[in-house]
Amino acid sequence: MVIMTQAKKKIVIPVVIVLVLAALVGVVILTRPKDNGNKIETLDDLEGKKIAVLTGAVFDKIAEEYIKNPQLYYSESEADSATLLGNGKVDAWIGDEPILRCTFSKYPHFRSITQLTNDSYAYIFNKSSDKAAKICAQMNEFLAQIKEDGTLAEIDAKWFAEENDAQKVDYPTKEEAVNGTLYFGTATVTGAPFSYVKNGEYVGYDIDIAARFCRAYGYGLVVQDYDFPGLLAAIQSGKDGIDFGGACITVTEERAQKILFSDANYVGGIVVLVNDAVASAQRKTIGDFFREQIANFKATFITENRWQLFAKGVGNTMLITVLSIVFGTLLGFGLFWLSHETGKGVNAVISFFSKLVEGMPVVVLLMVMYYVVFGNSTLSNVAVCVVSFSVVFGSAVLNVLSRSADTVSYAQTEASLALGFTRFQTFFKVILPQALRQFLPAYRSEIVTLMKATAVVGYLAVQDLTKMSDVVRSRTFEAFFPLLATAIIYFVLEYILIAIVKAIQIKTNPKRRTKEQILKGIDVK
Repeated sequence: MVIMTQAKKKIVIPVVIVLVLAALVGVVILTRPKDNGNKIETLDDLEGKKIAVLTGAVFDKIAEEYIKNPQLYYSESEADSATLLGNGKVDAWIGDEPILRCTFSKYPHFRSITQLTNDSYAYIFNKSSDKAAKICAQMNEFLAQIKEDGTLAEIDAKWFAEENDAQKVDYPTKEEAVNGTLYFGTATVTGAPFSYVKNGEYVGYDIDIAARFCRAYGYGLVVQDYDFPGLLAAIQSGKDGIDFGGACITVTEERAQKILFSDANYVGGIVVLVNDAVASAQRKTIGDFFREQIANFKATFITENRWQLFAKGVGNTMLITVLSIVFGTLLGFGLFWLSHETGKGVNAVISFFSKLVEGMPVVVLLMVMYYVVFGNSTLSNVAVCVVSFSVVFGSAVLNVLSRSADTVSYAQTEASLALGFTRFQTFFKVILPQALRQFLPAYRSEIVTLMKATAVVGYLAVQDLTKMSDVVRSRTFEAFFPLLATAIIYFVLEYILIAIVKAIQIKTNPKRRTKEQILKGIDVK
């Protein structure tokens, strides 16, 4: 064993020295080359290939129309599509030309092989709302005016240039909002130049035009951020009070059957990008690697104070989680008490409710609550999330509590009732203290599960931690640090909540009670 240890030392020490010297002098690291043997030049070369498309957009249908047997890879943001293509996990990426154009600075090896369509992009409105129809008519009037006087051309030049300090949105002030406030839905996952976050504010081509329109007609403007399918659903359903929306939205006949479109504010097309990475070993020094990671770290947290986005996301995540734990716990205990104090009919209903919630994916339950149960309510998105997760957590608490209470002999209940305790007193003073040893560990696990489940609230335009991570990725086109930060923050938050439950668990452990605590309320004289 000693000989092996010495041998290892003889090997490890020179290796460490070599690595240190490499960092100082710049030794080349050879990485695996990308397989670019079959260079893609035409659409025929993409037959049967892997194609990245944005979920909820029209790109999947375009791919199936122009490419034979495509293998579609659906992504939740254009940044994800760029990552897939950059890593060689897909062979091509189909998207809107102005958005994909902005990725060339990040991915110089990307190349457009063709433009598939010539499309119009417009703002969207609820088709069944008279108010939306009026605003749409005003928007059309405004677009015609700025096209005629050259303002639209100036806006084009402003947002379709390289990123600069002049790319800001001048929102209307409260004093200018003489005709009320309009709520504008967007999807920053589409990215620059149409809709994105910069210095903590929503900016972009579509948002700039919307702000100018609101000022011209005496409206205030509030921006709500969705994922792309969620934006279309919010406009179509009329939920959230969203008056209109925009995020490089292509006008199609199918969409026009359900959504009211304004006149076009931009004309472009859908293009196909491929990766022309050189098929040779990539040369990168250790120093280059660390400099690249430092630059990515700064882009993720320092540039434009993006750490504030993570802080905002943490606040919303904790708000939803903590409130759901409180209300869910009360709901679980209430249902448990109700099931033990009522007849078989009520028990059957409660059991059915519990199994239904357990068997339903959380995201589906969230959508049902949002679009069906509270479809006509004025509850905020955060409130709907709290109600939904309280139901989920309440069902979990009910099941855990039932299993824990079953571990306590029913003779304990009979003895307590014989001594004159009420059923309420029996449960909380006799049964529950004994059941807590079984209940709290499982309860702790359910808290962790709940916090991780809240990662889907971005579907309802709630700016939680995961959503903010997506926003940052859509700006930086880098996945490592945003996802790593999200994972670490979730771990820390879960650790804090678990520590609180552990403290309660220790305090309620009968073996840790003092003599005074045991004899509290008992006359020993």
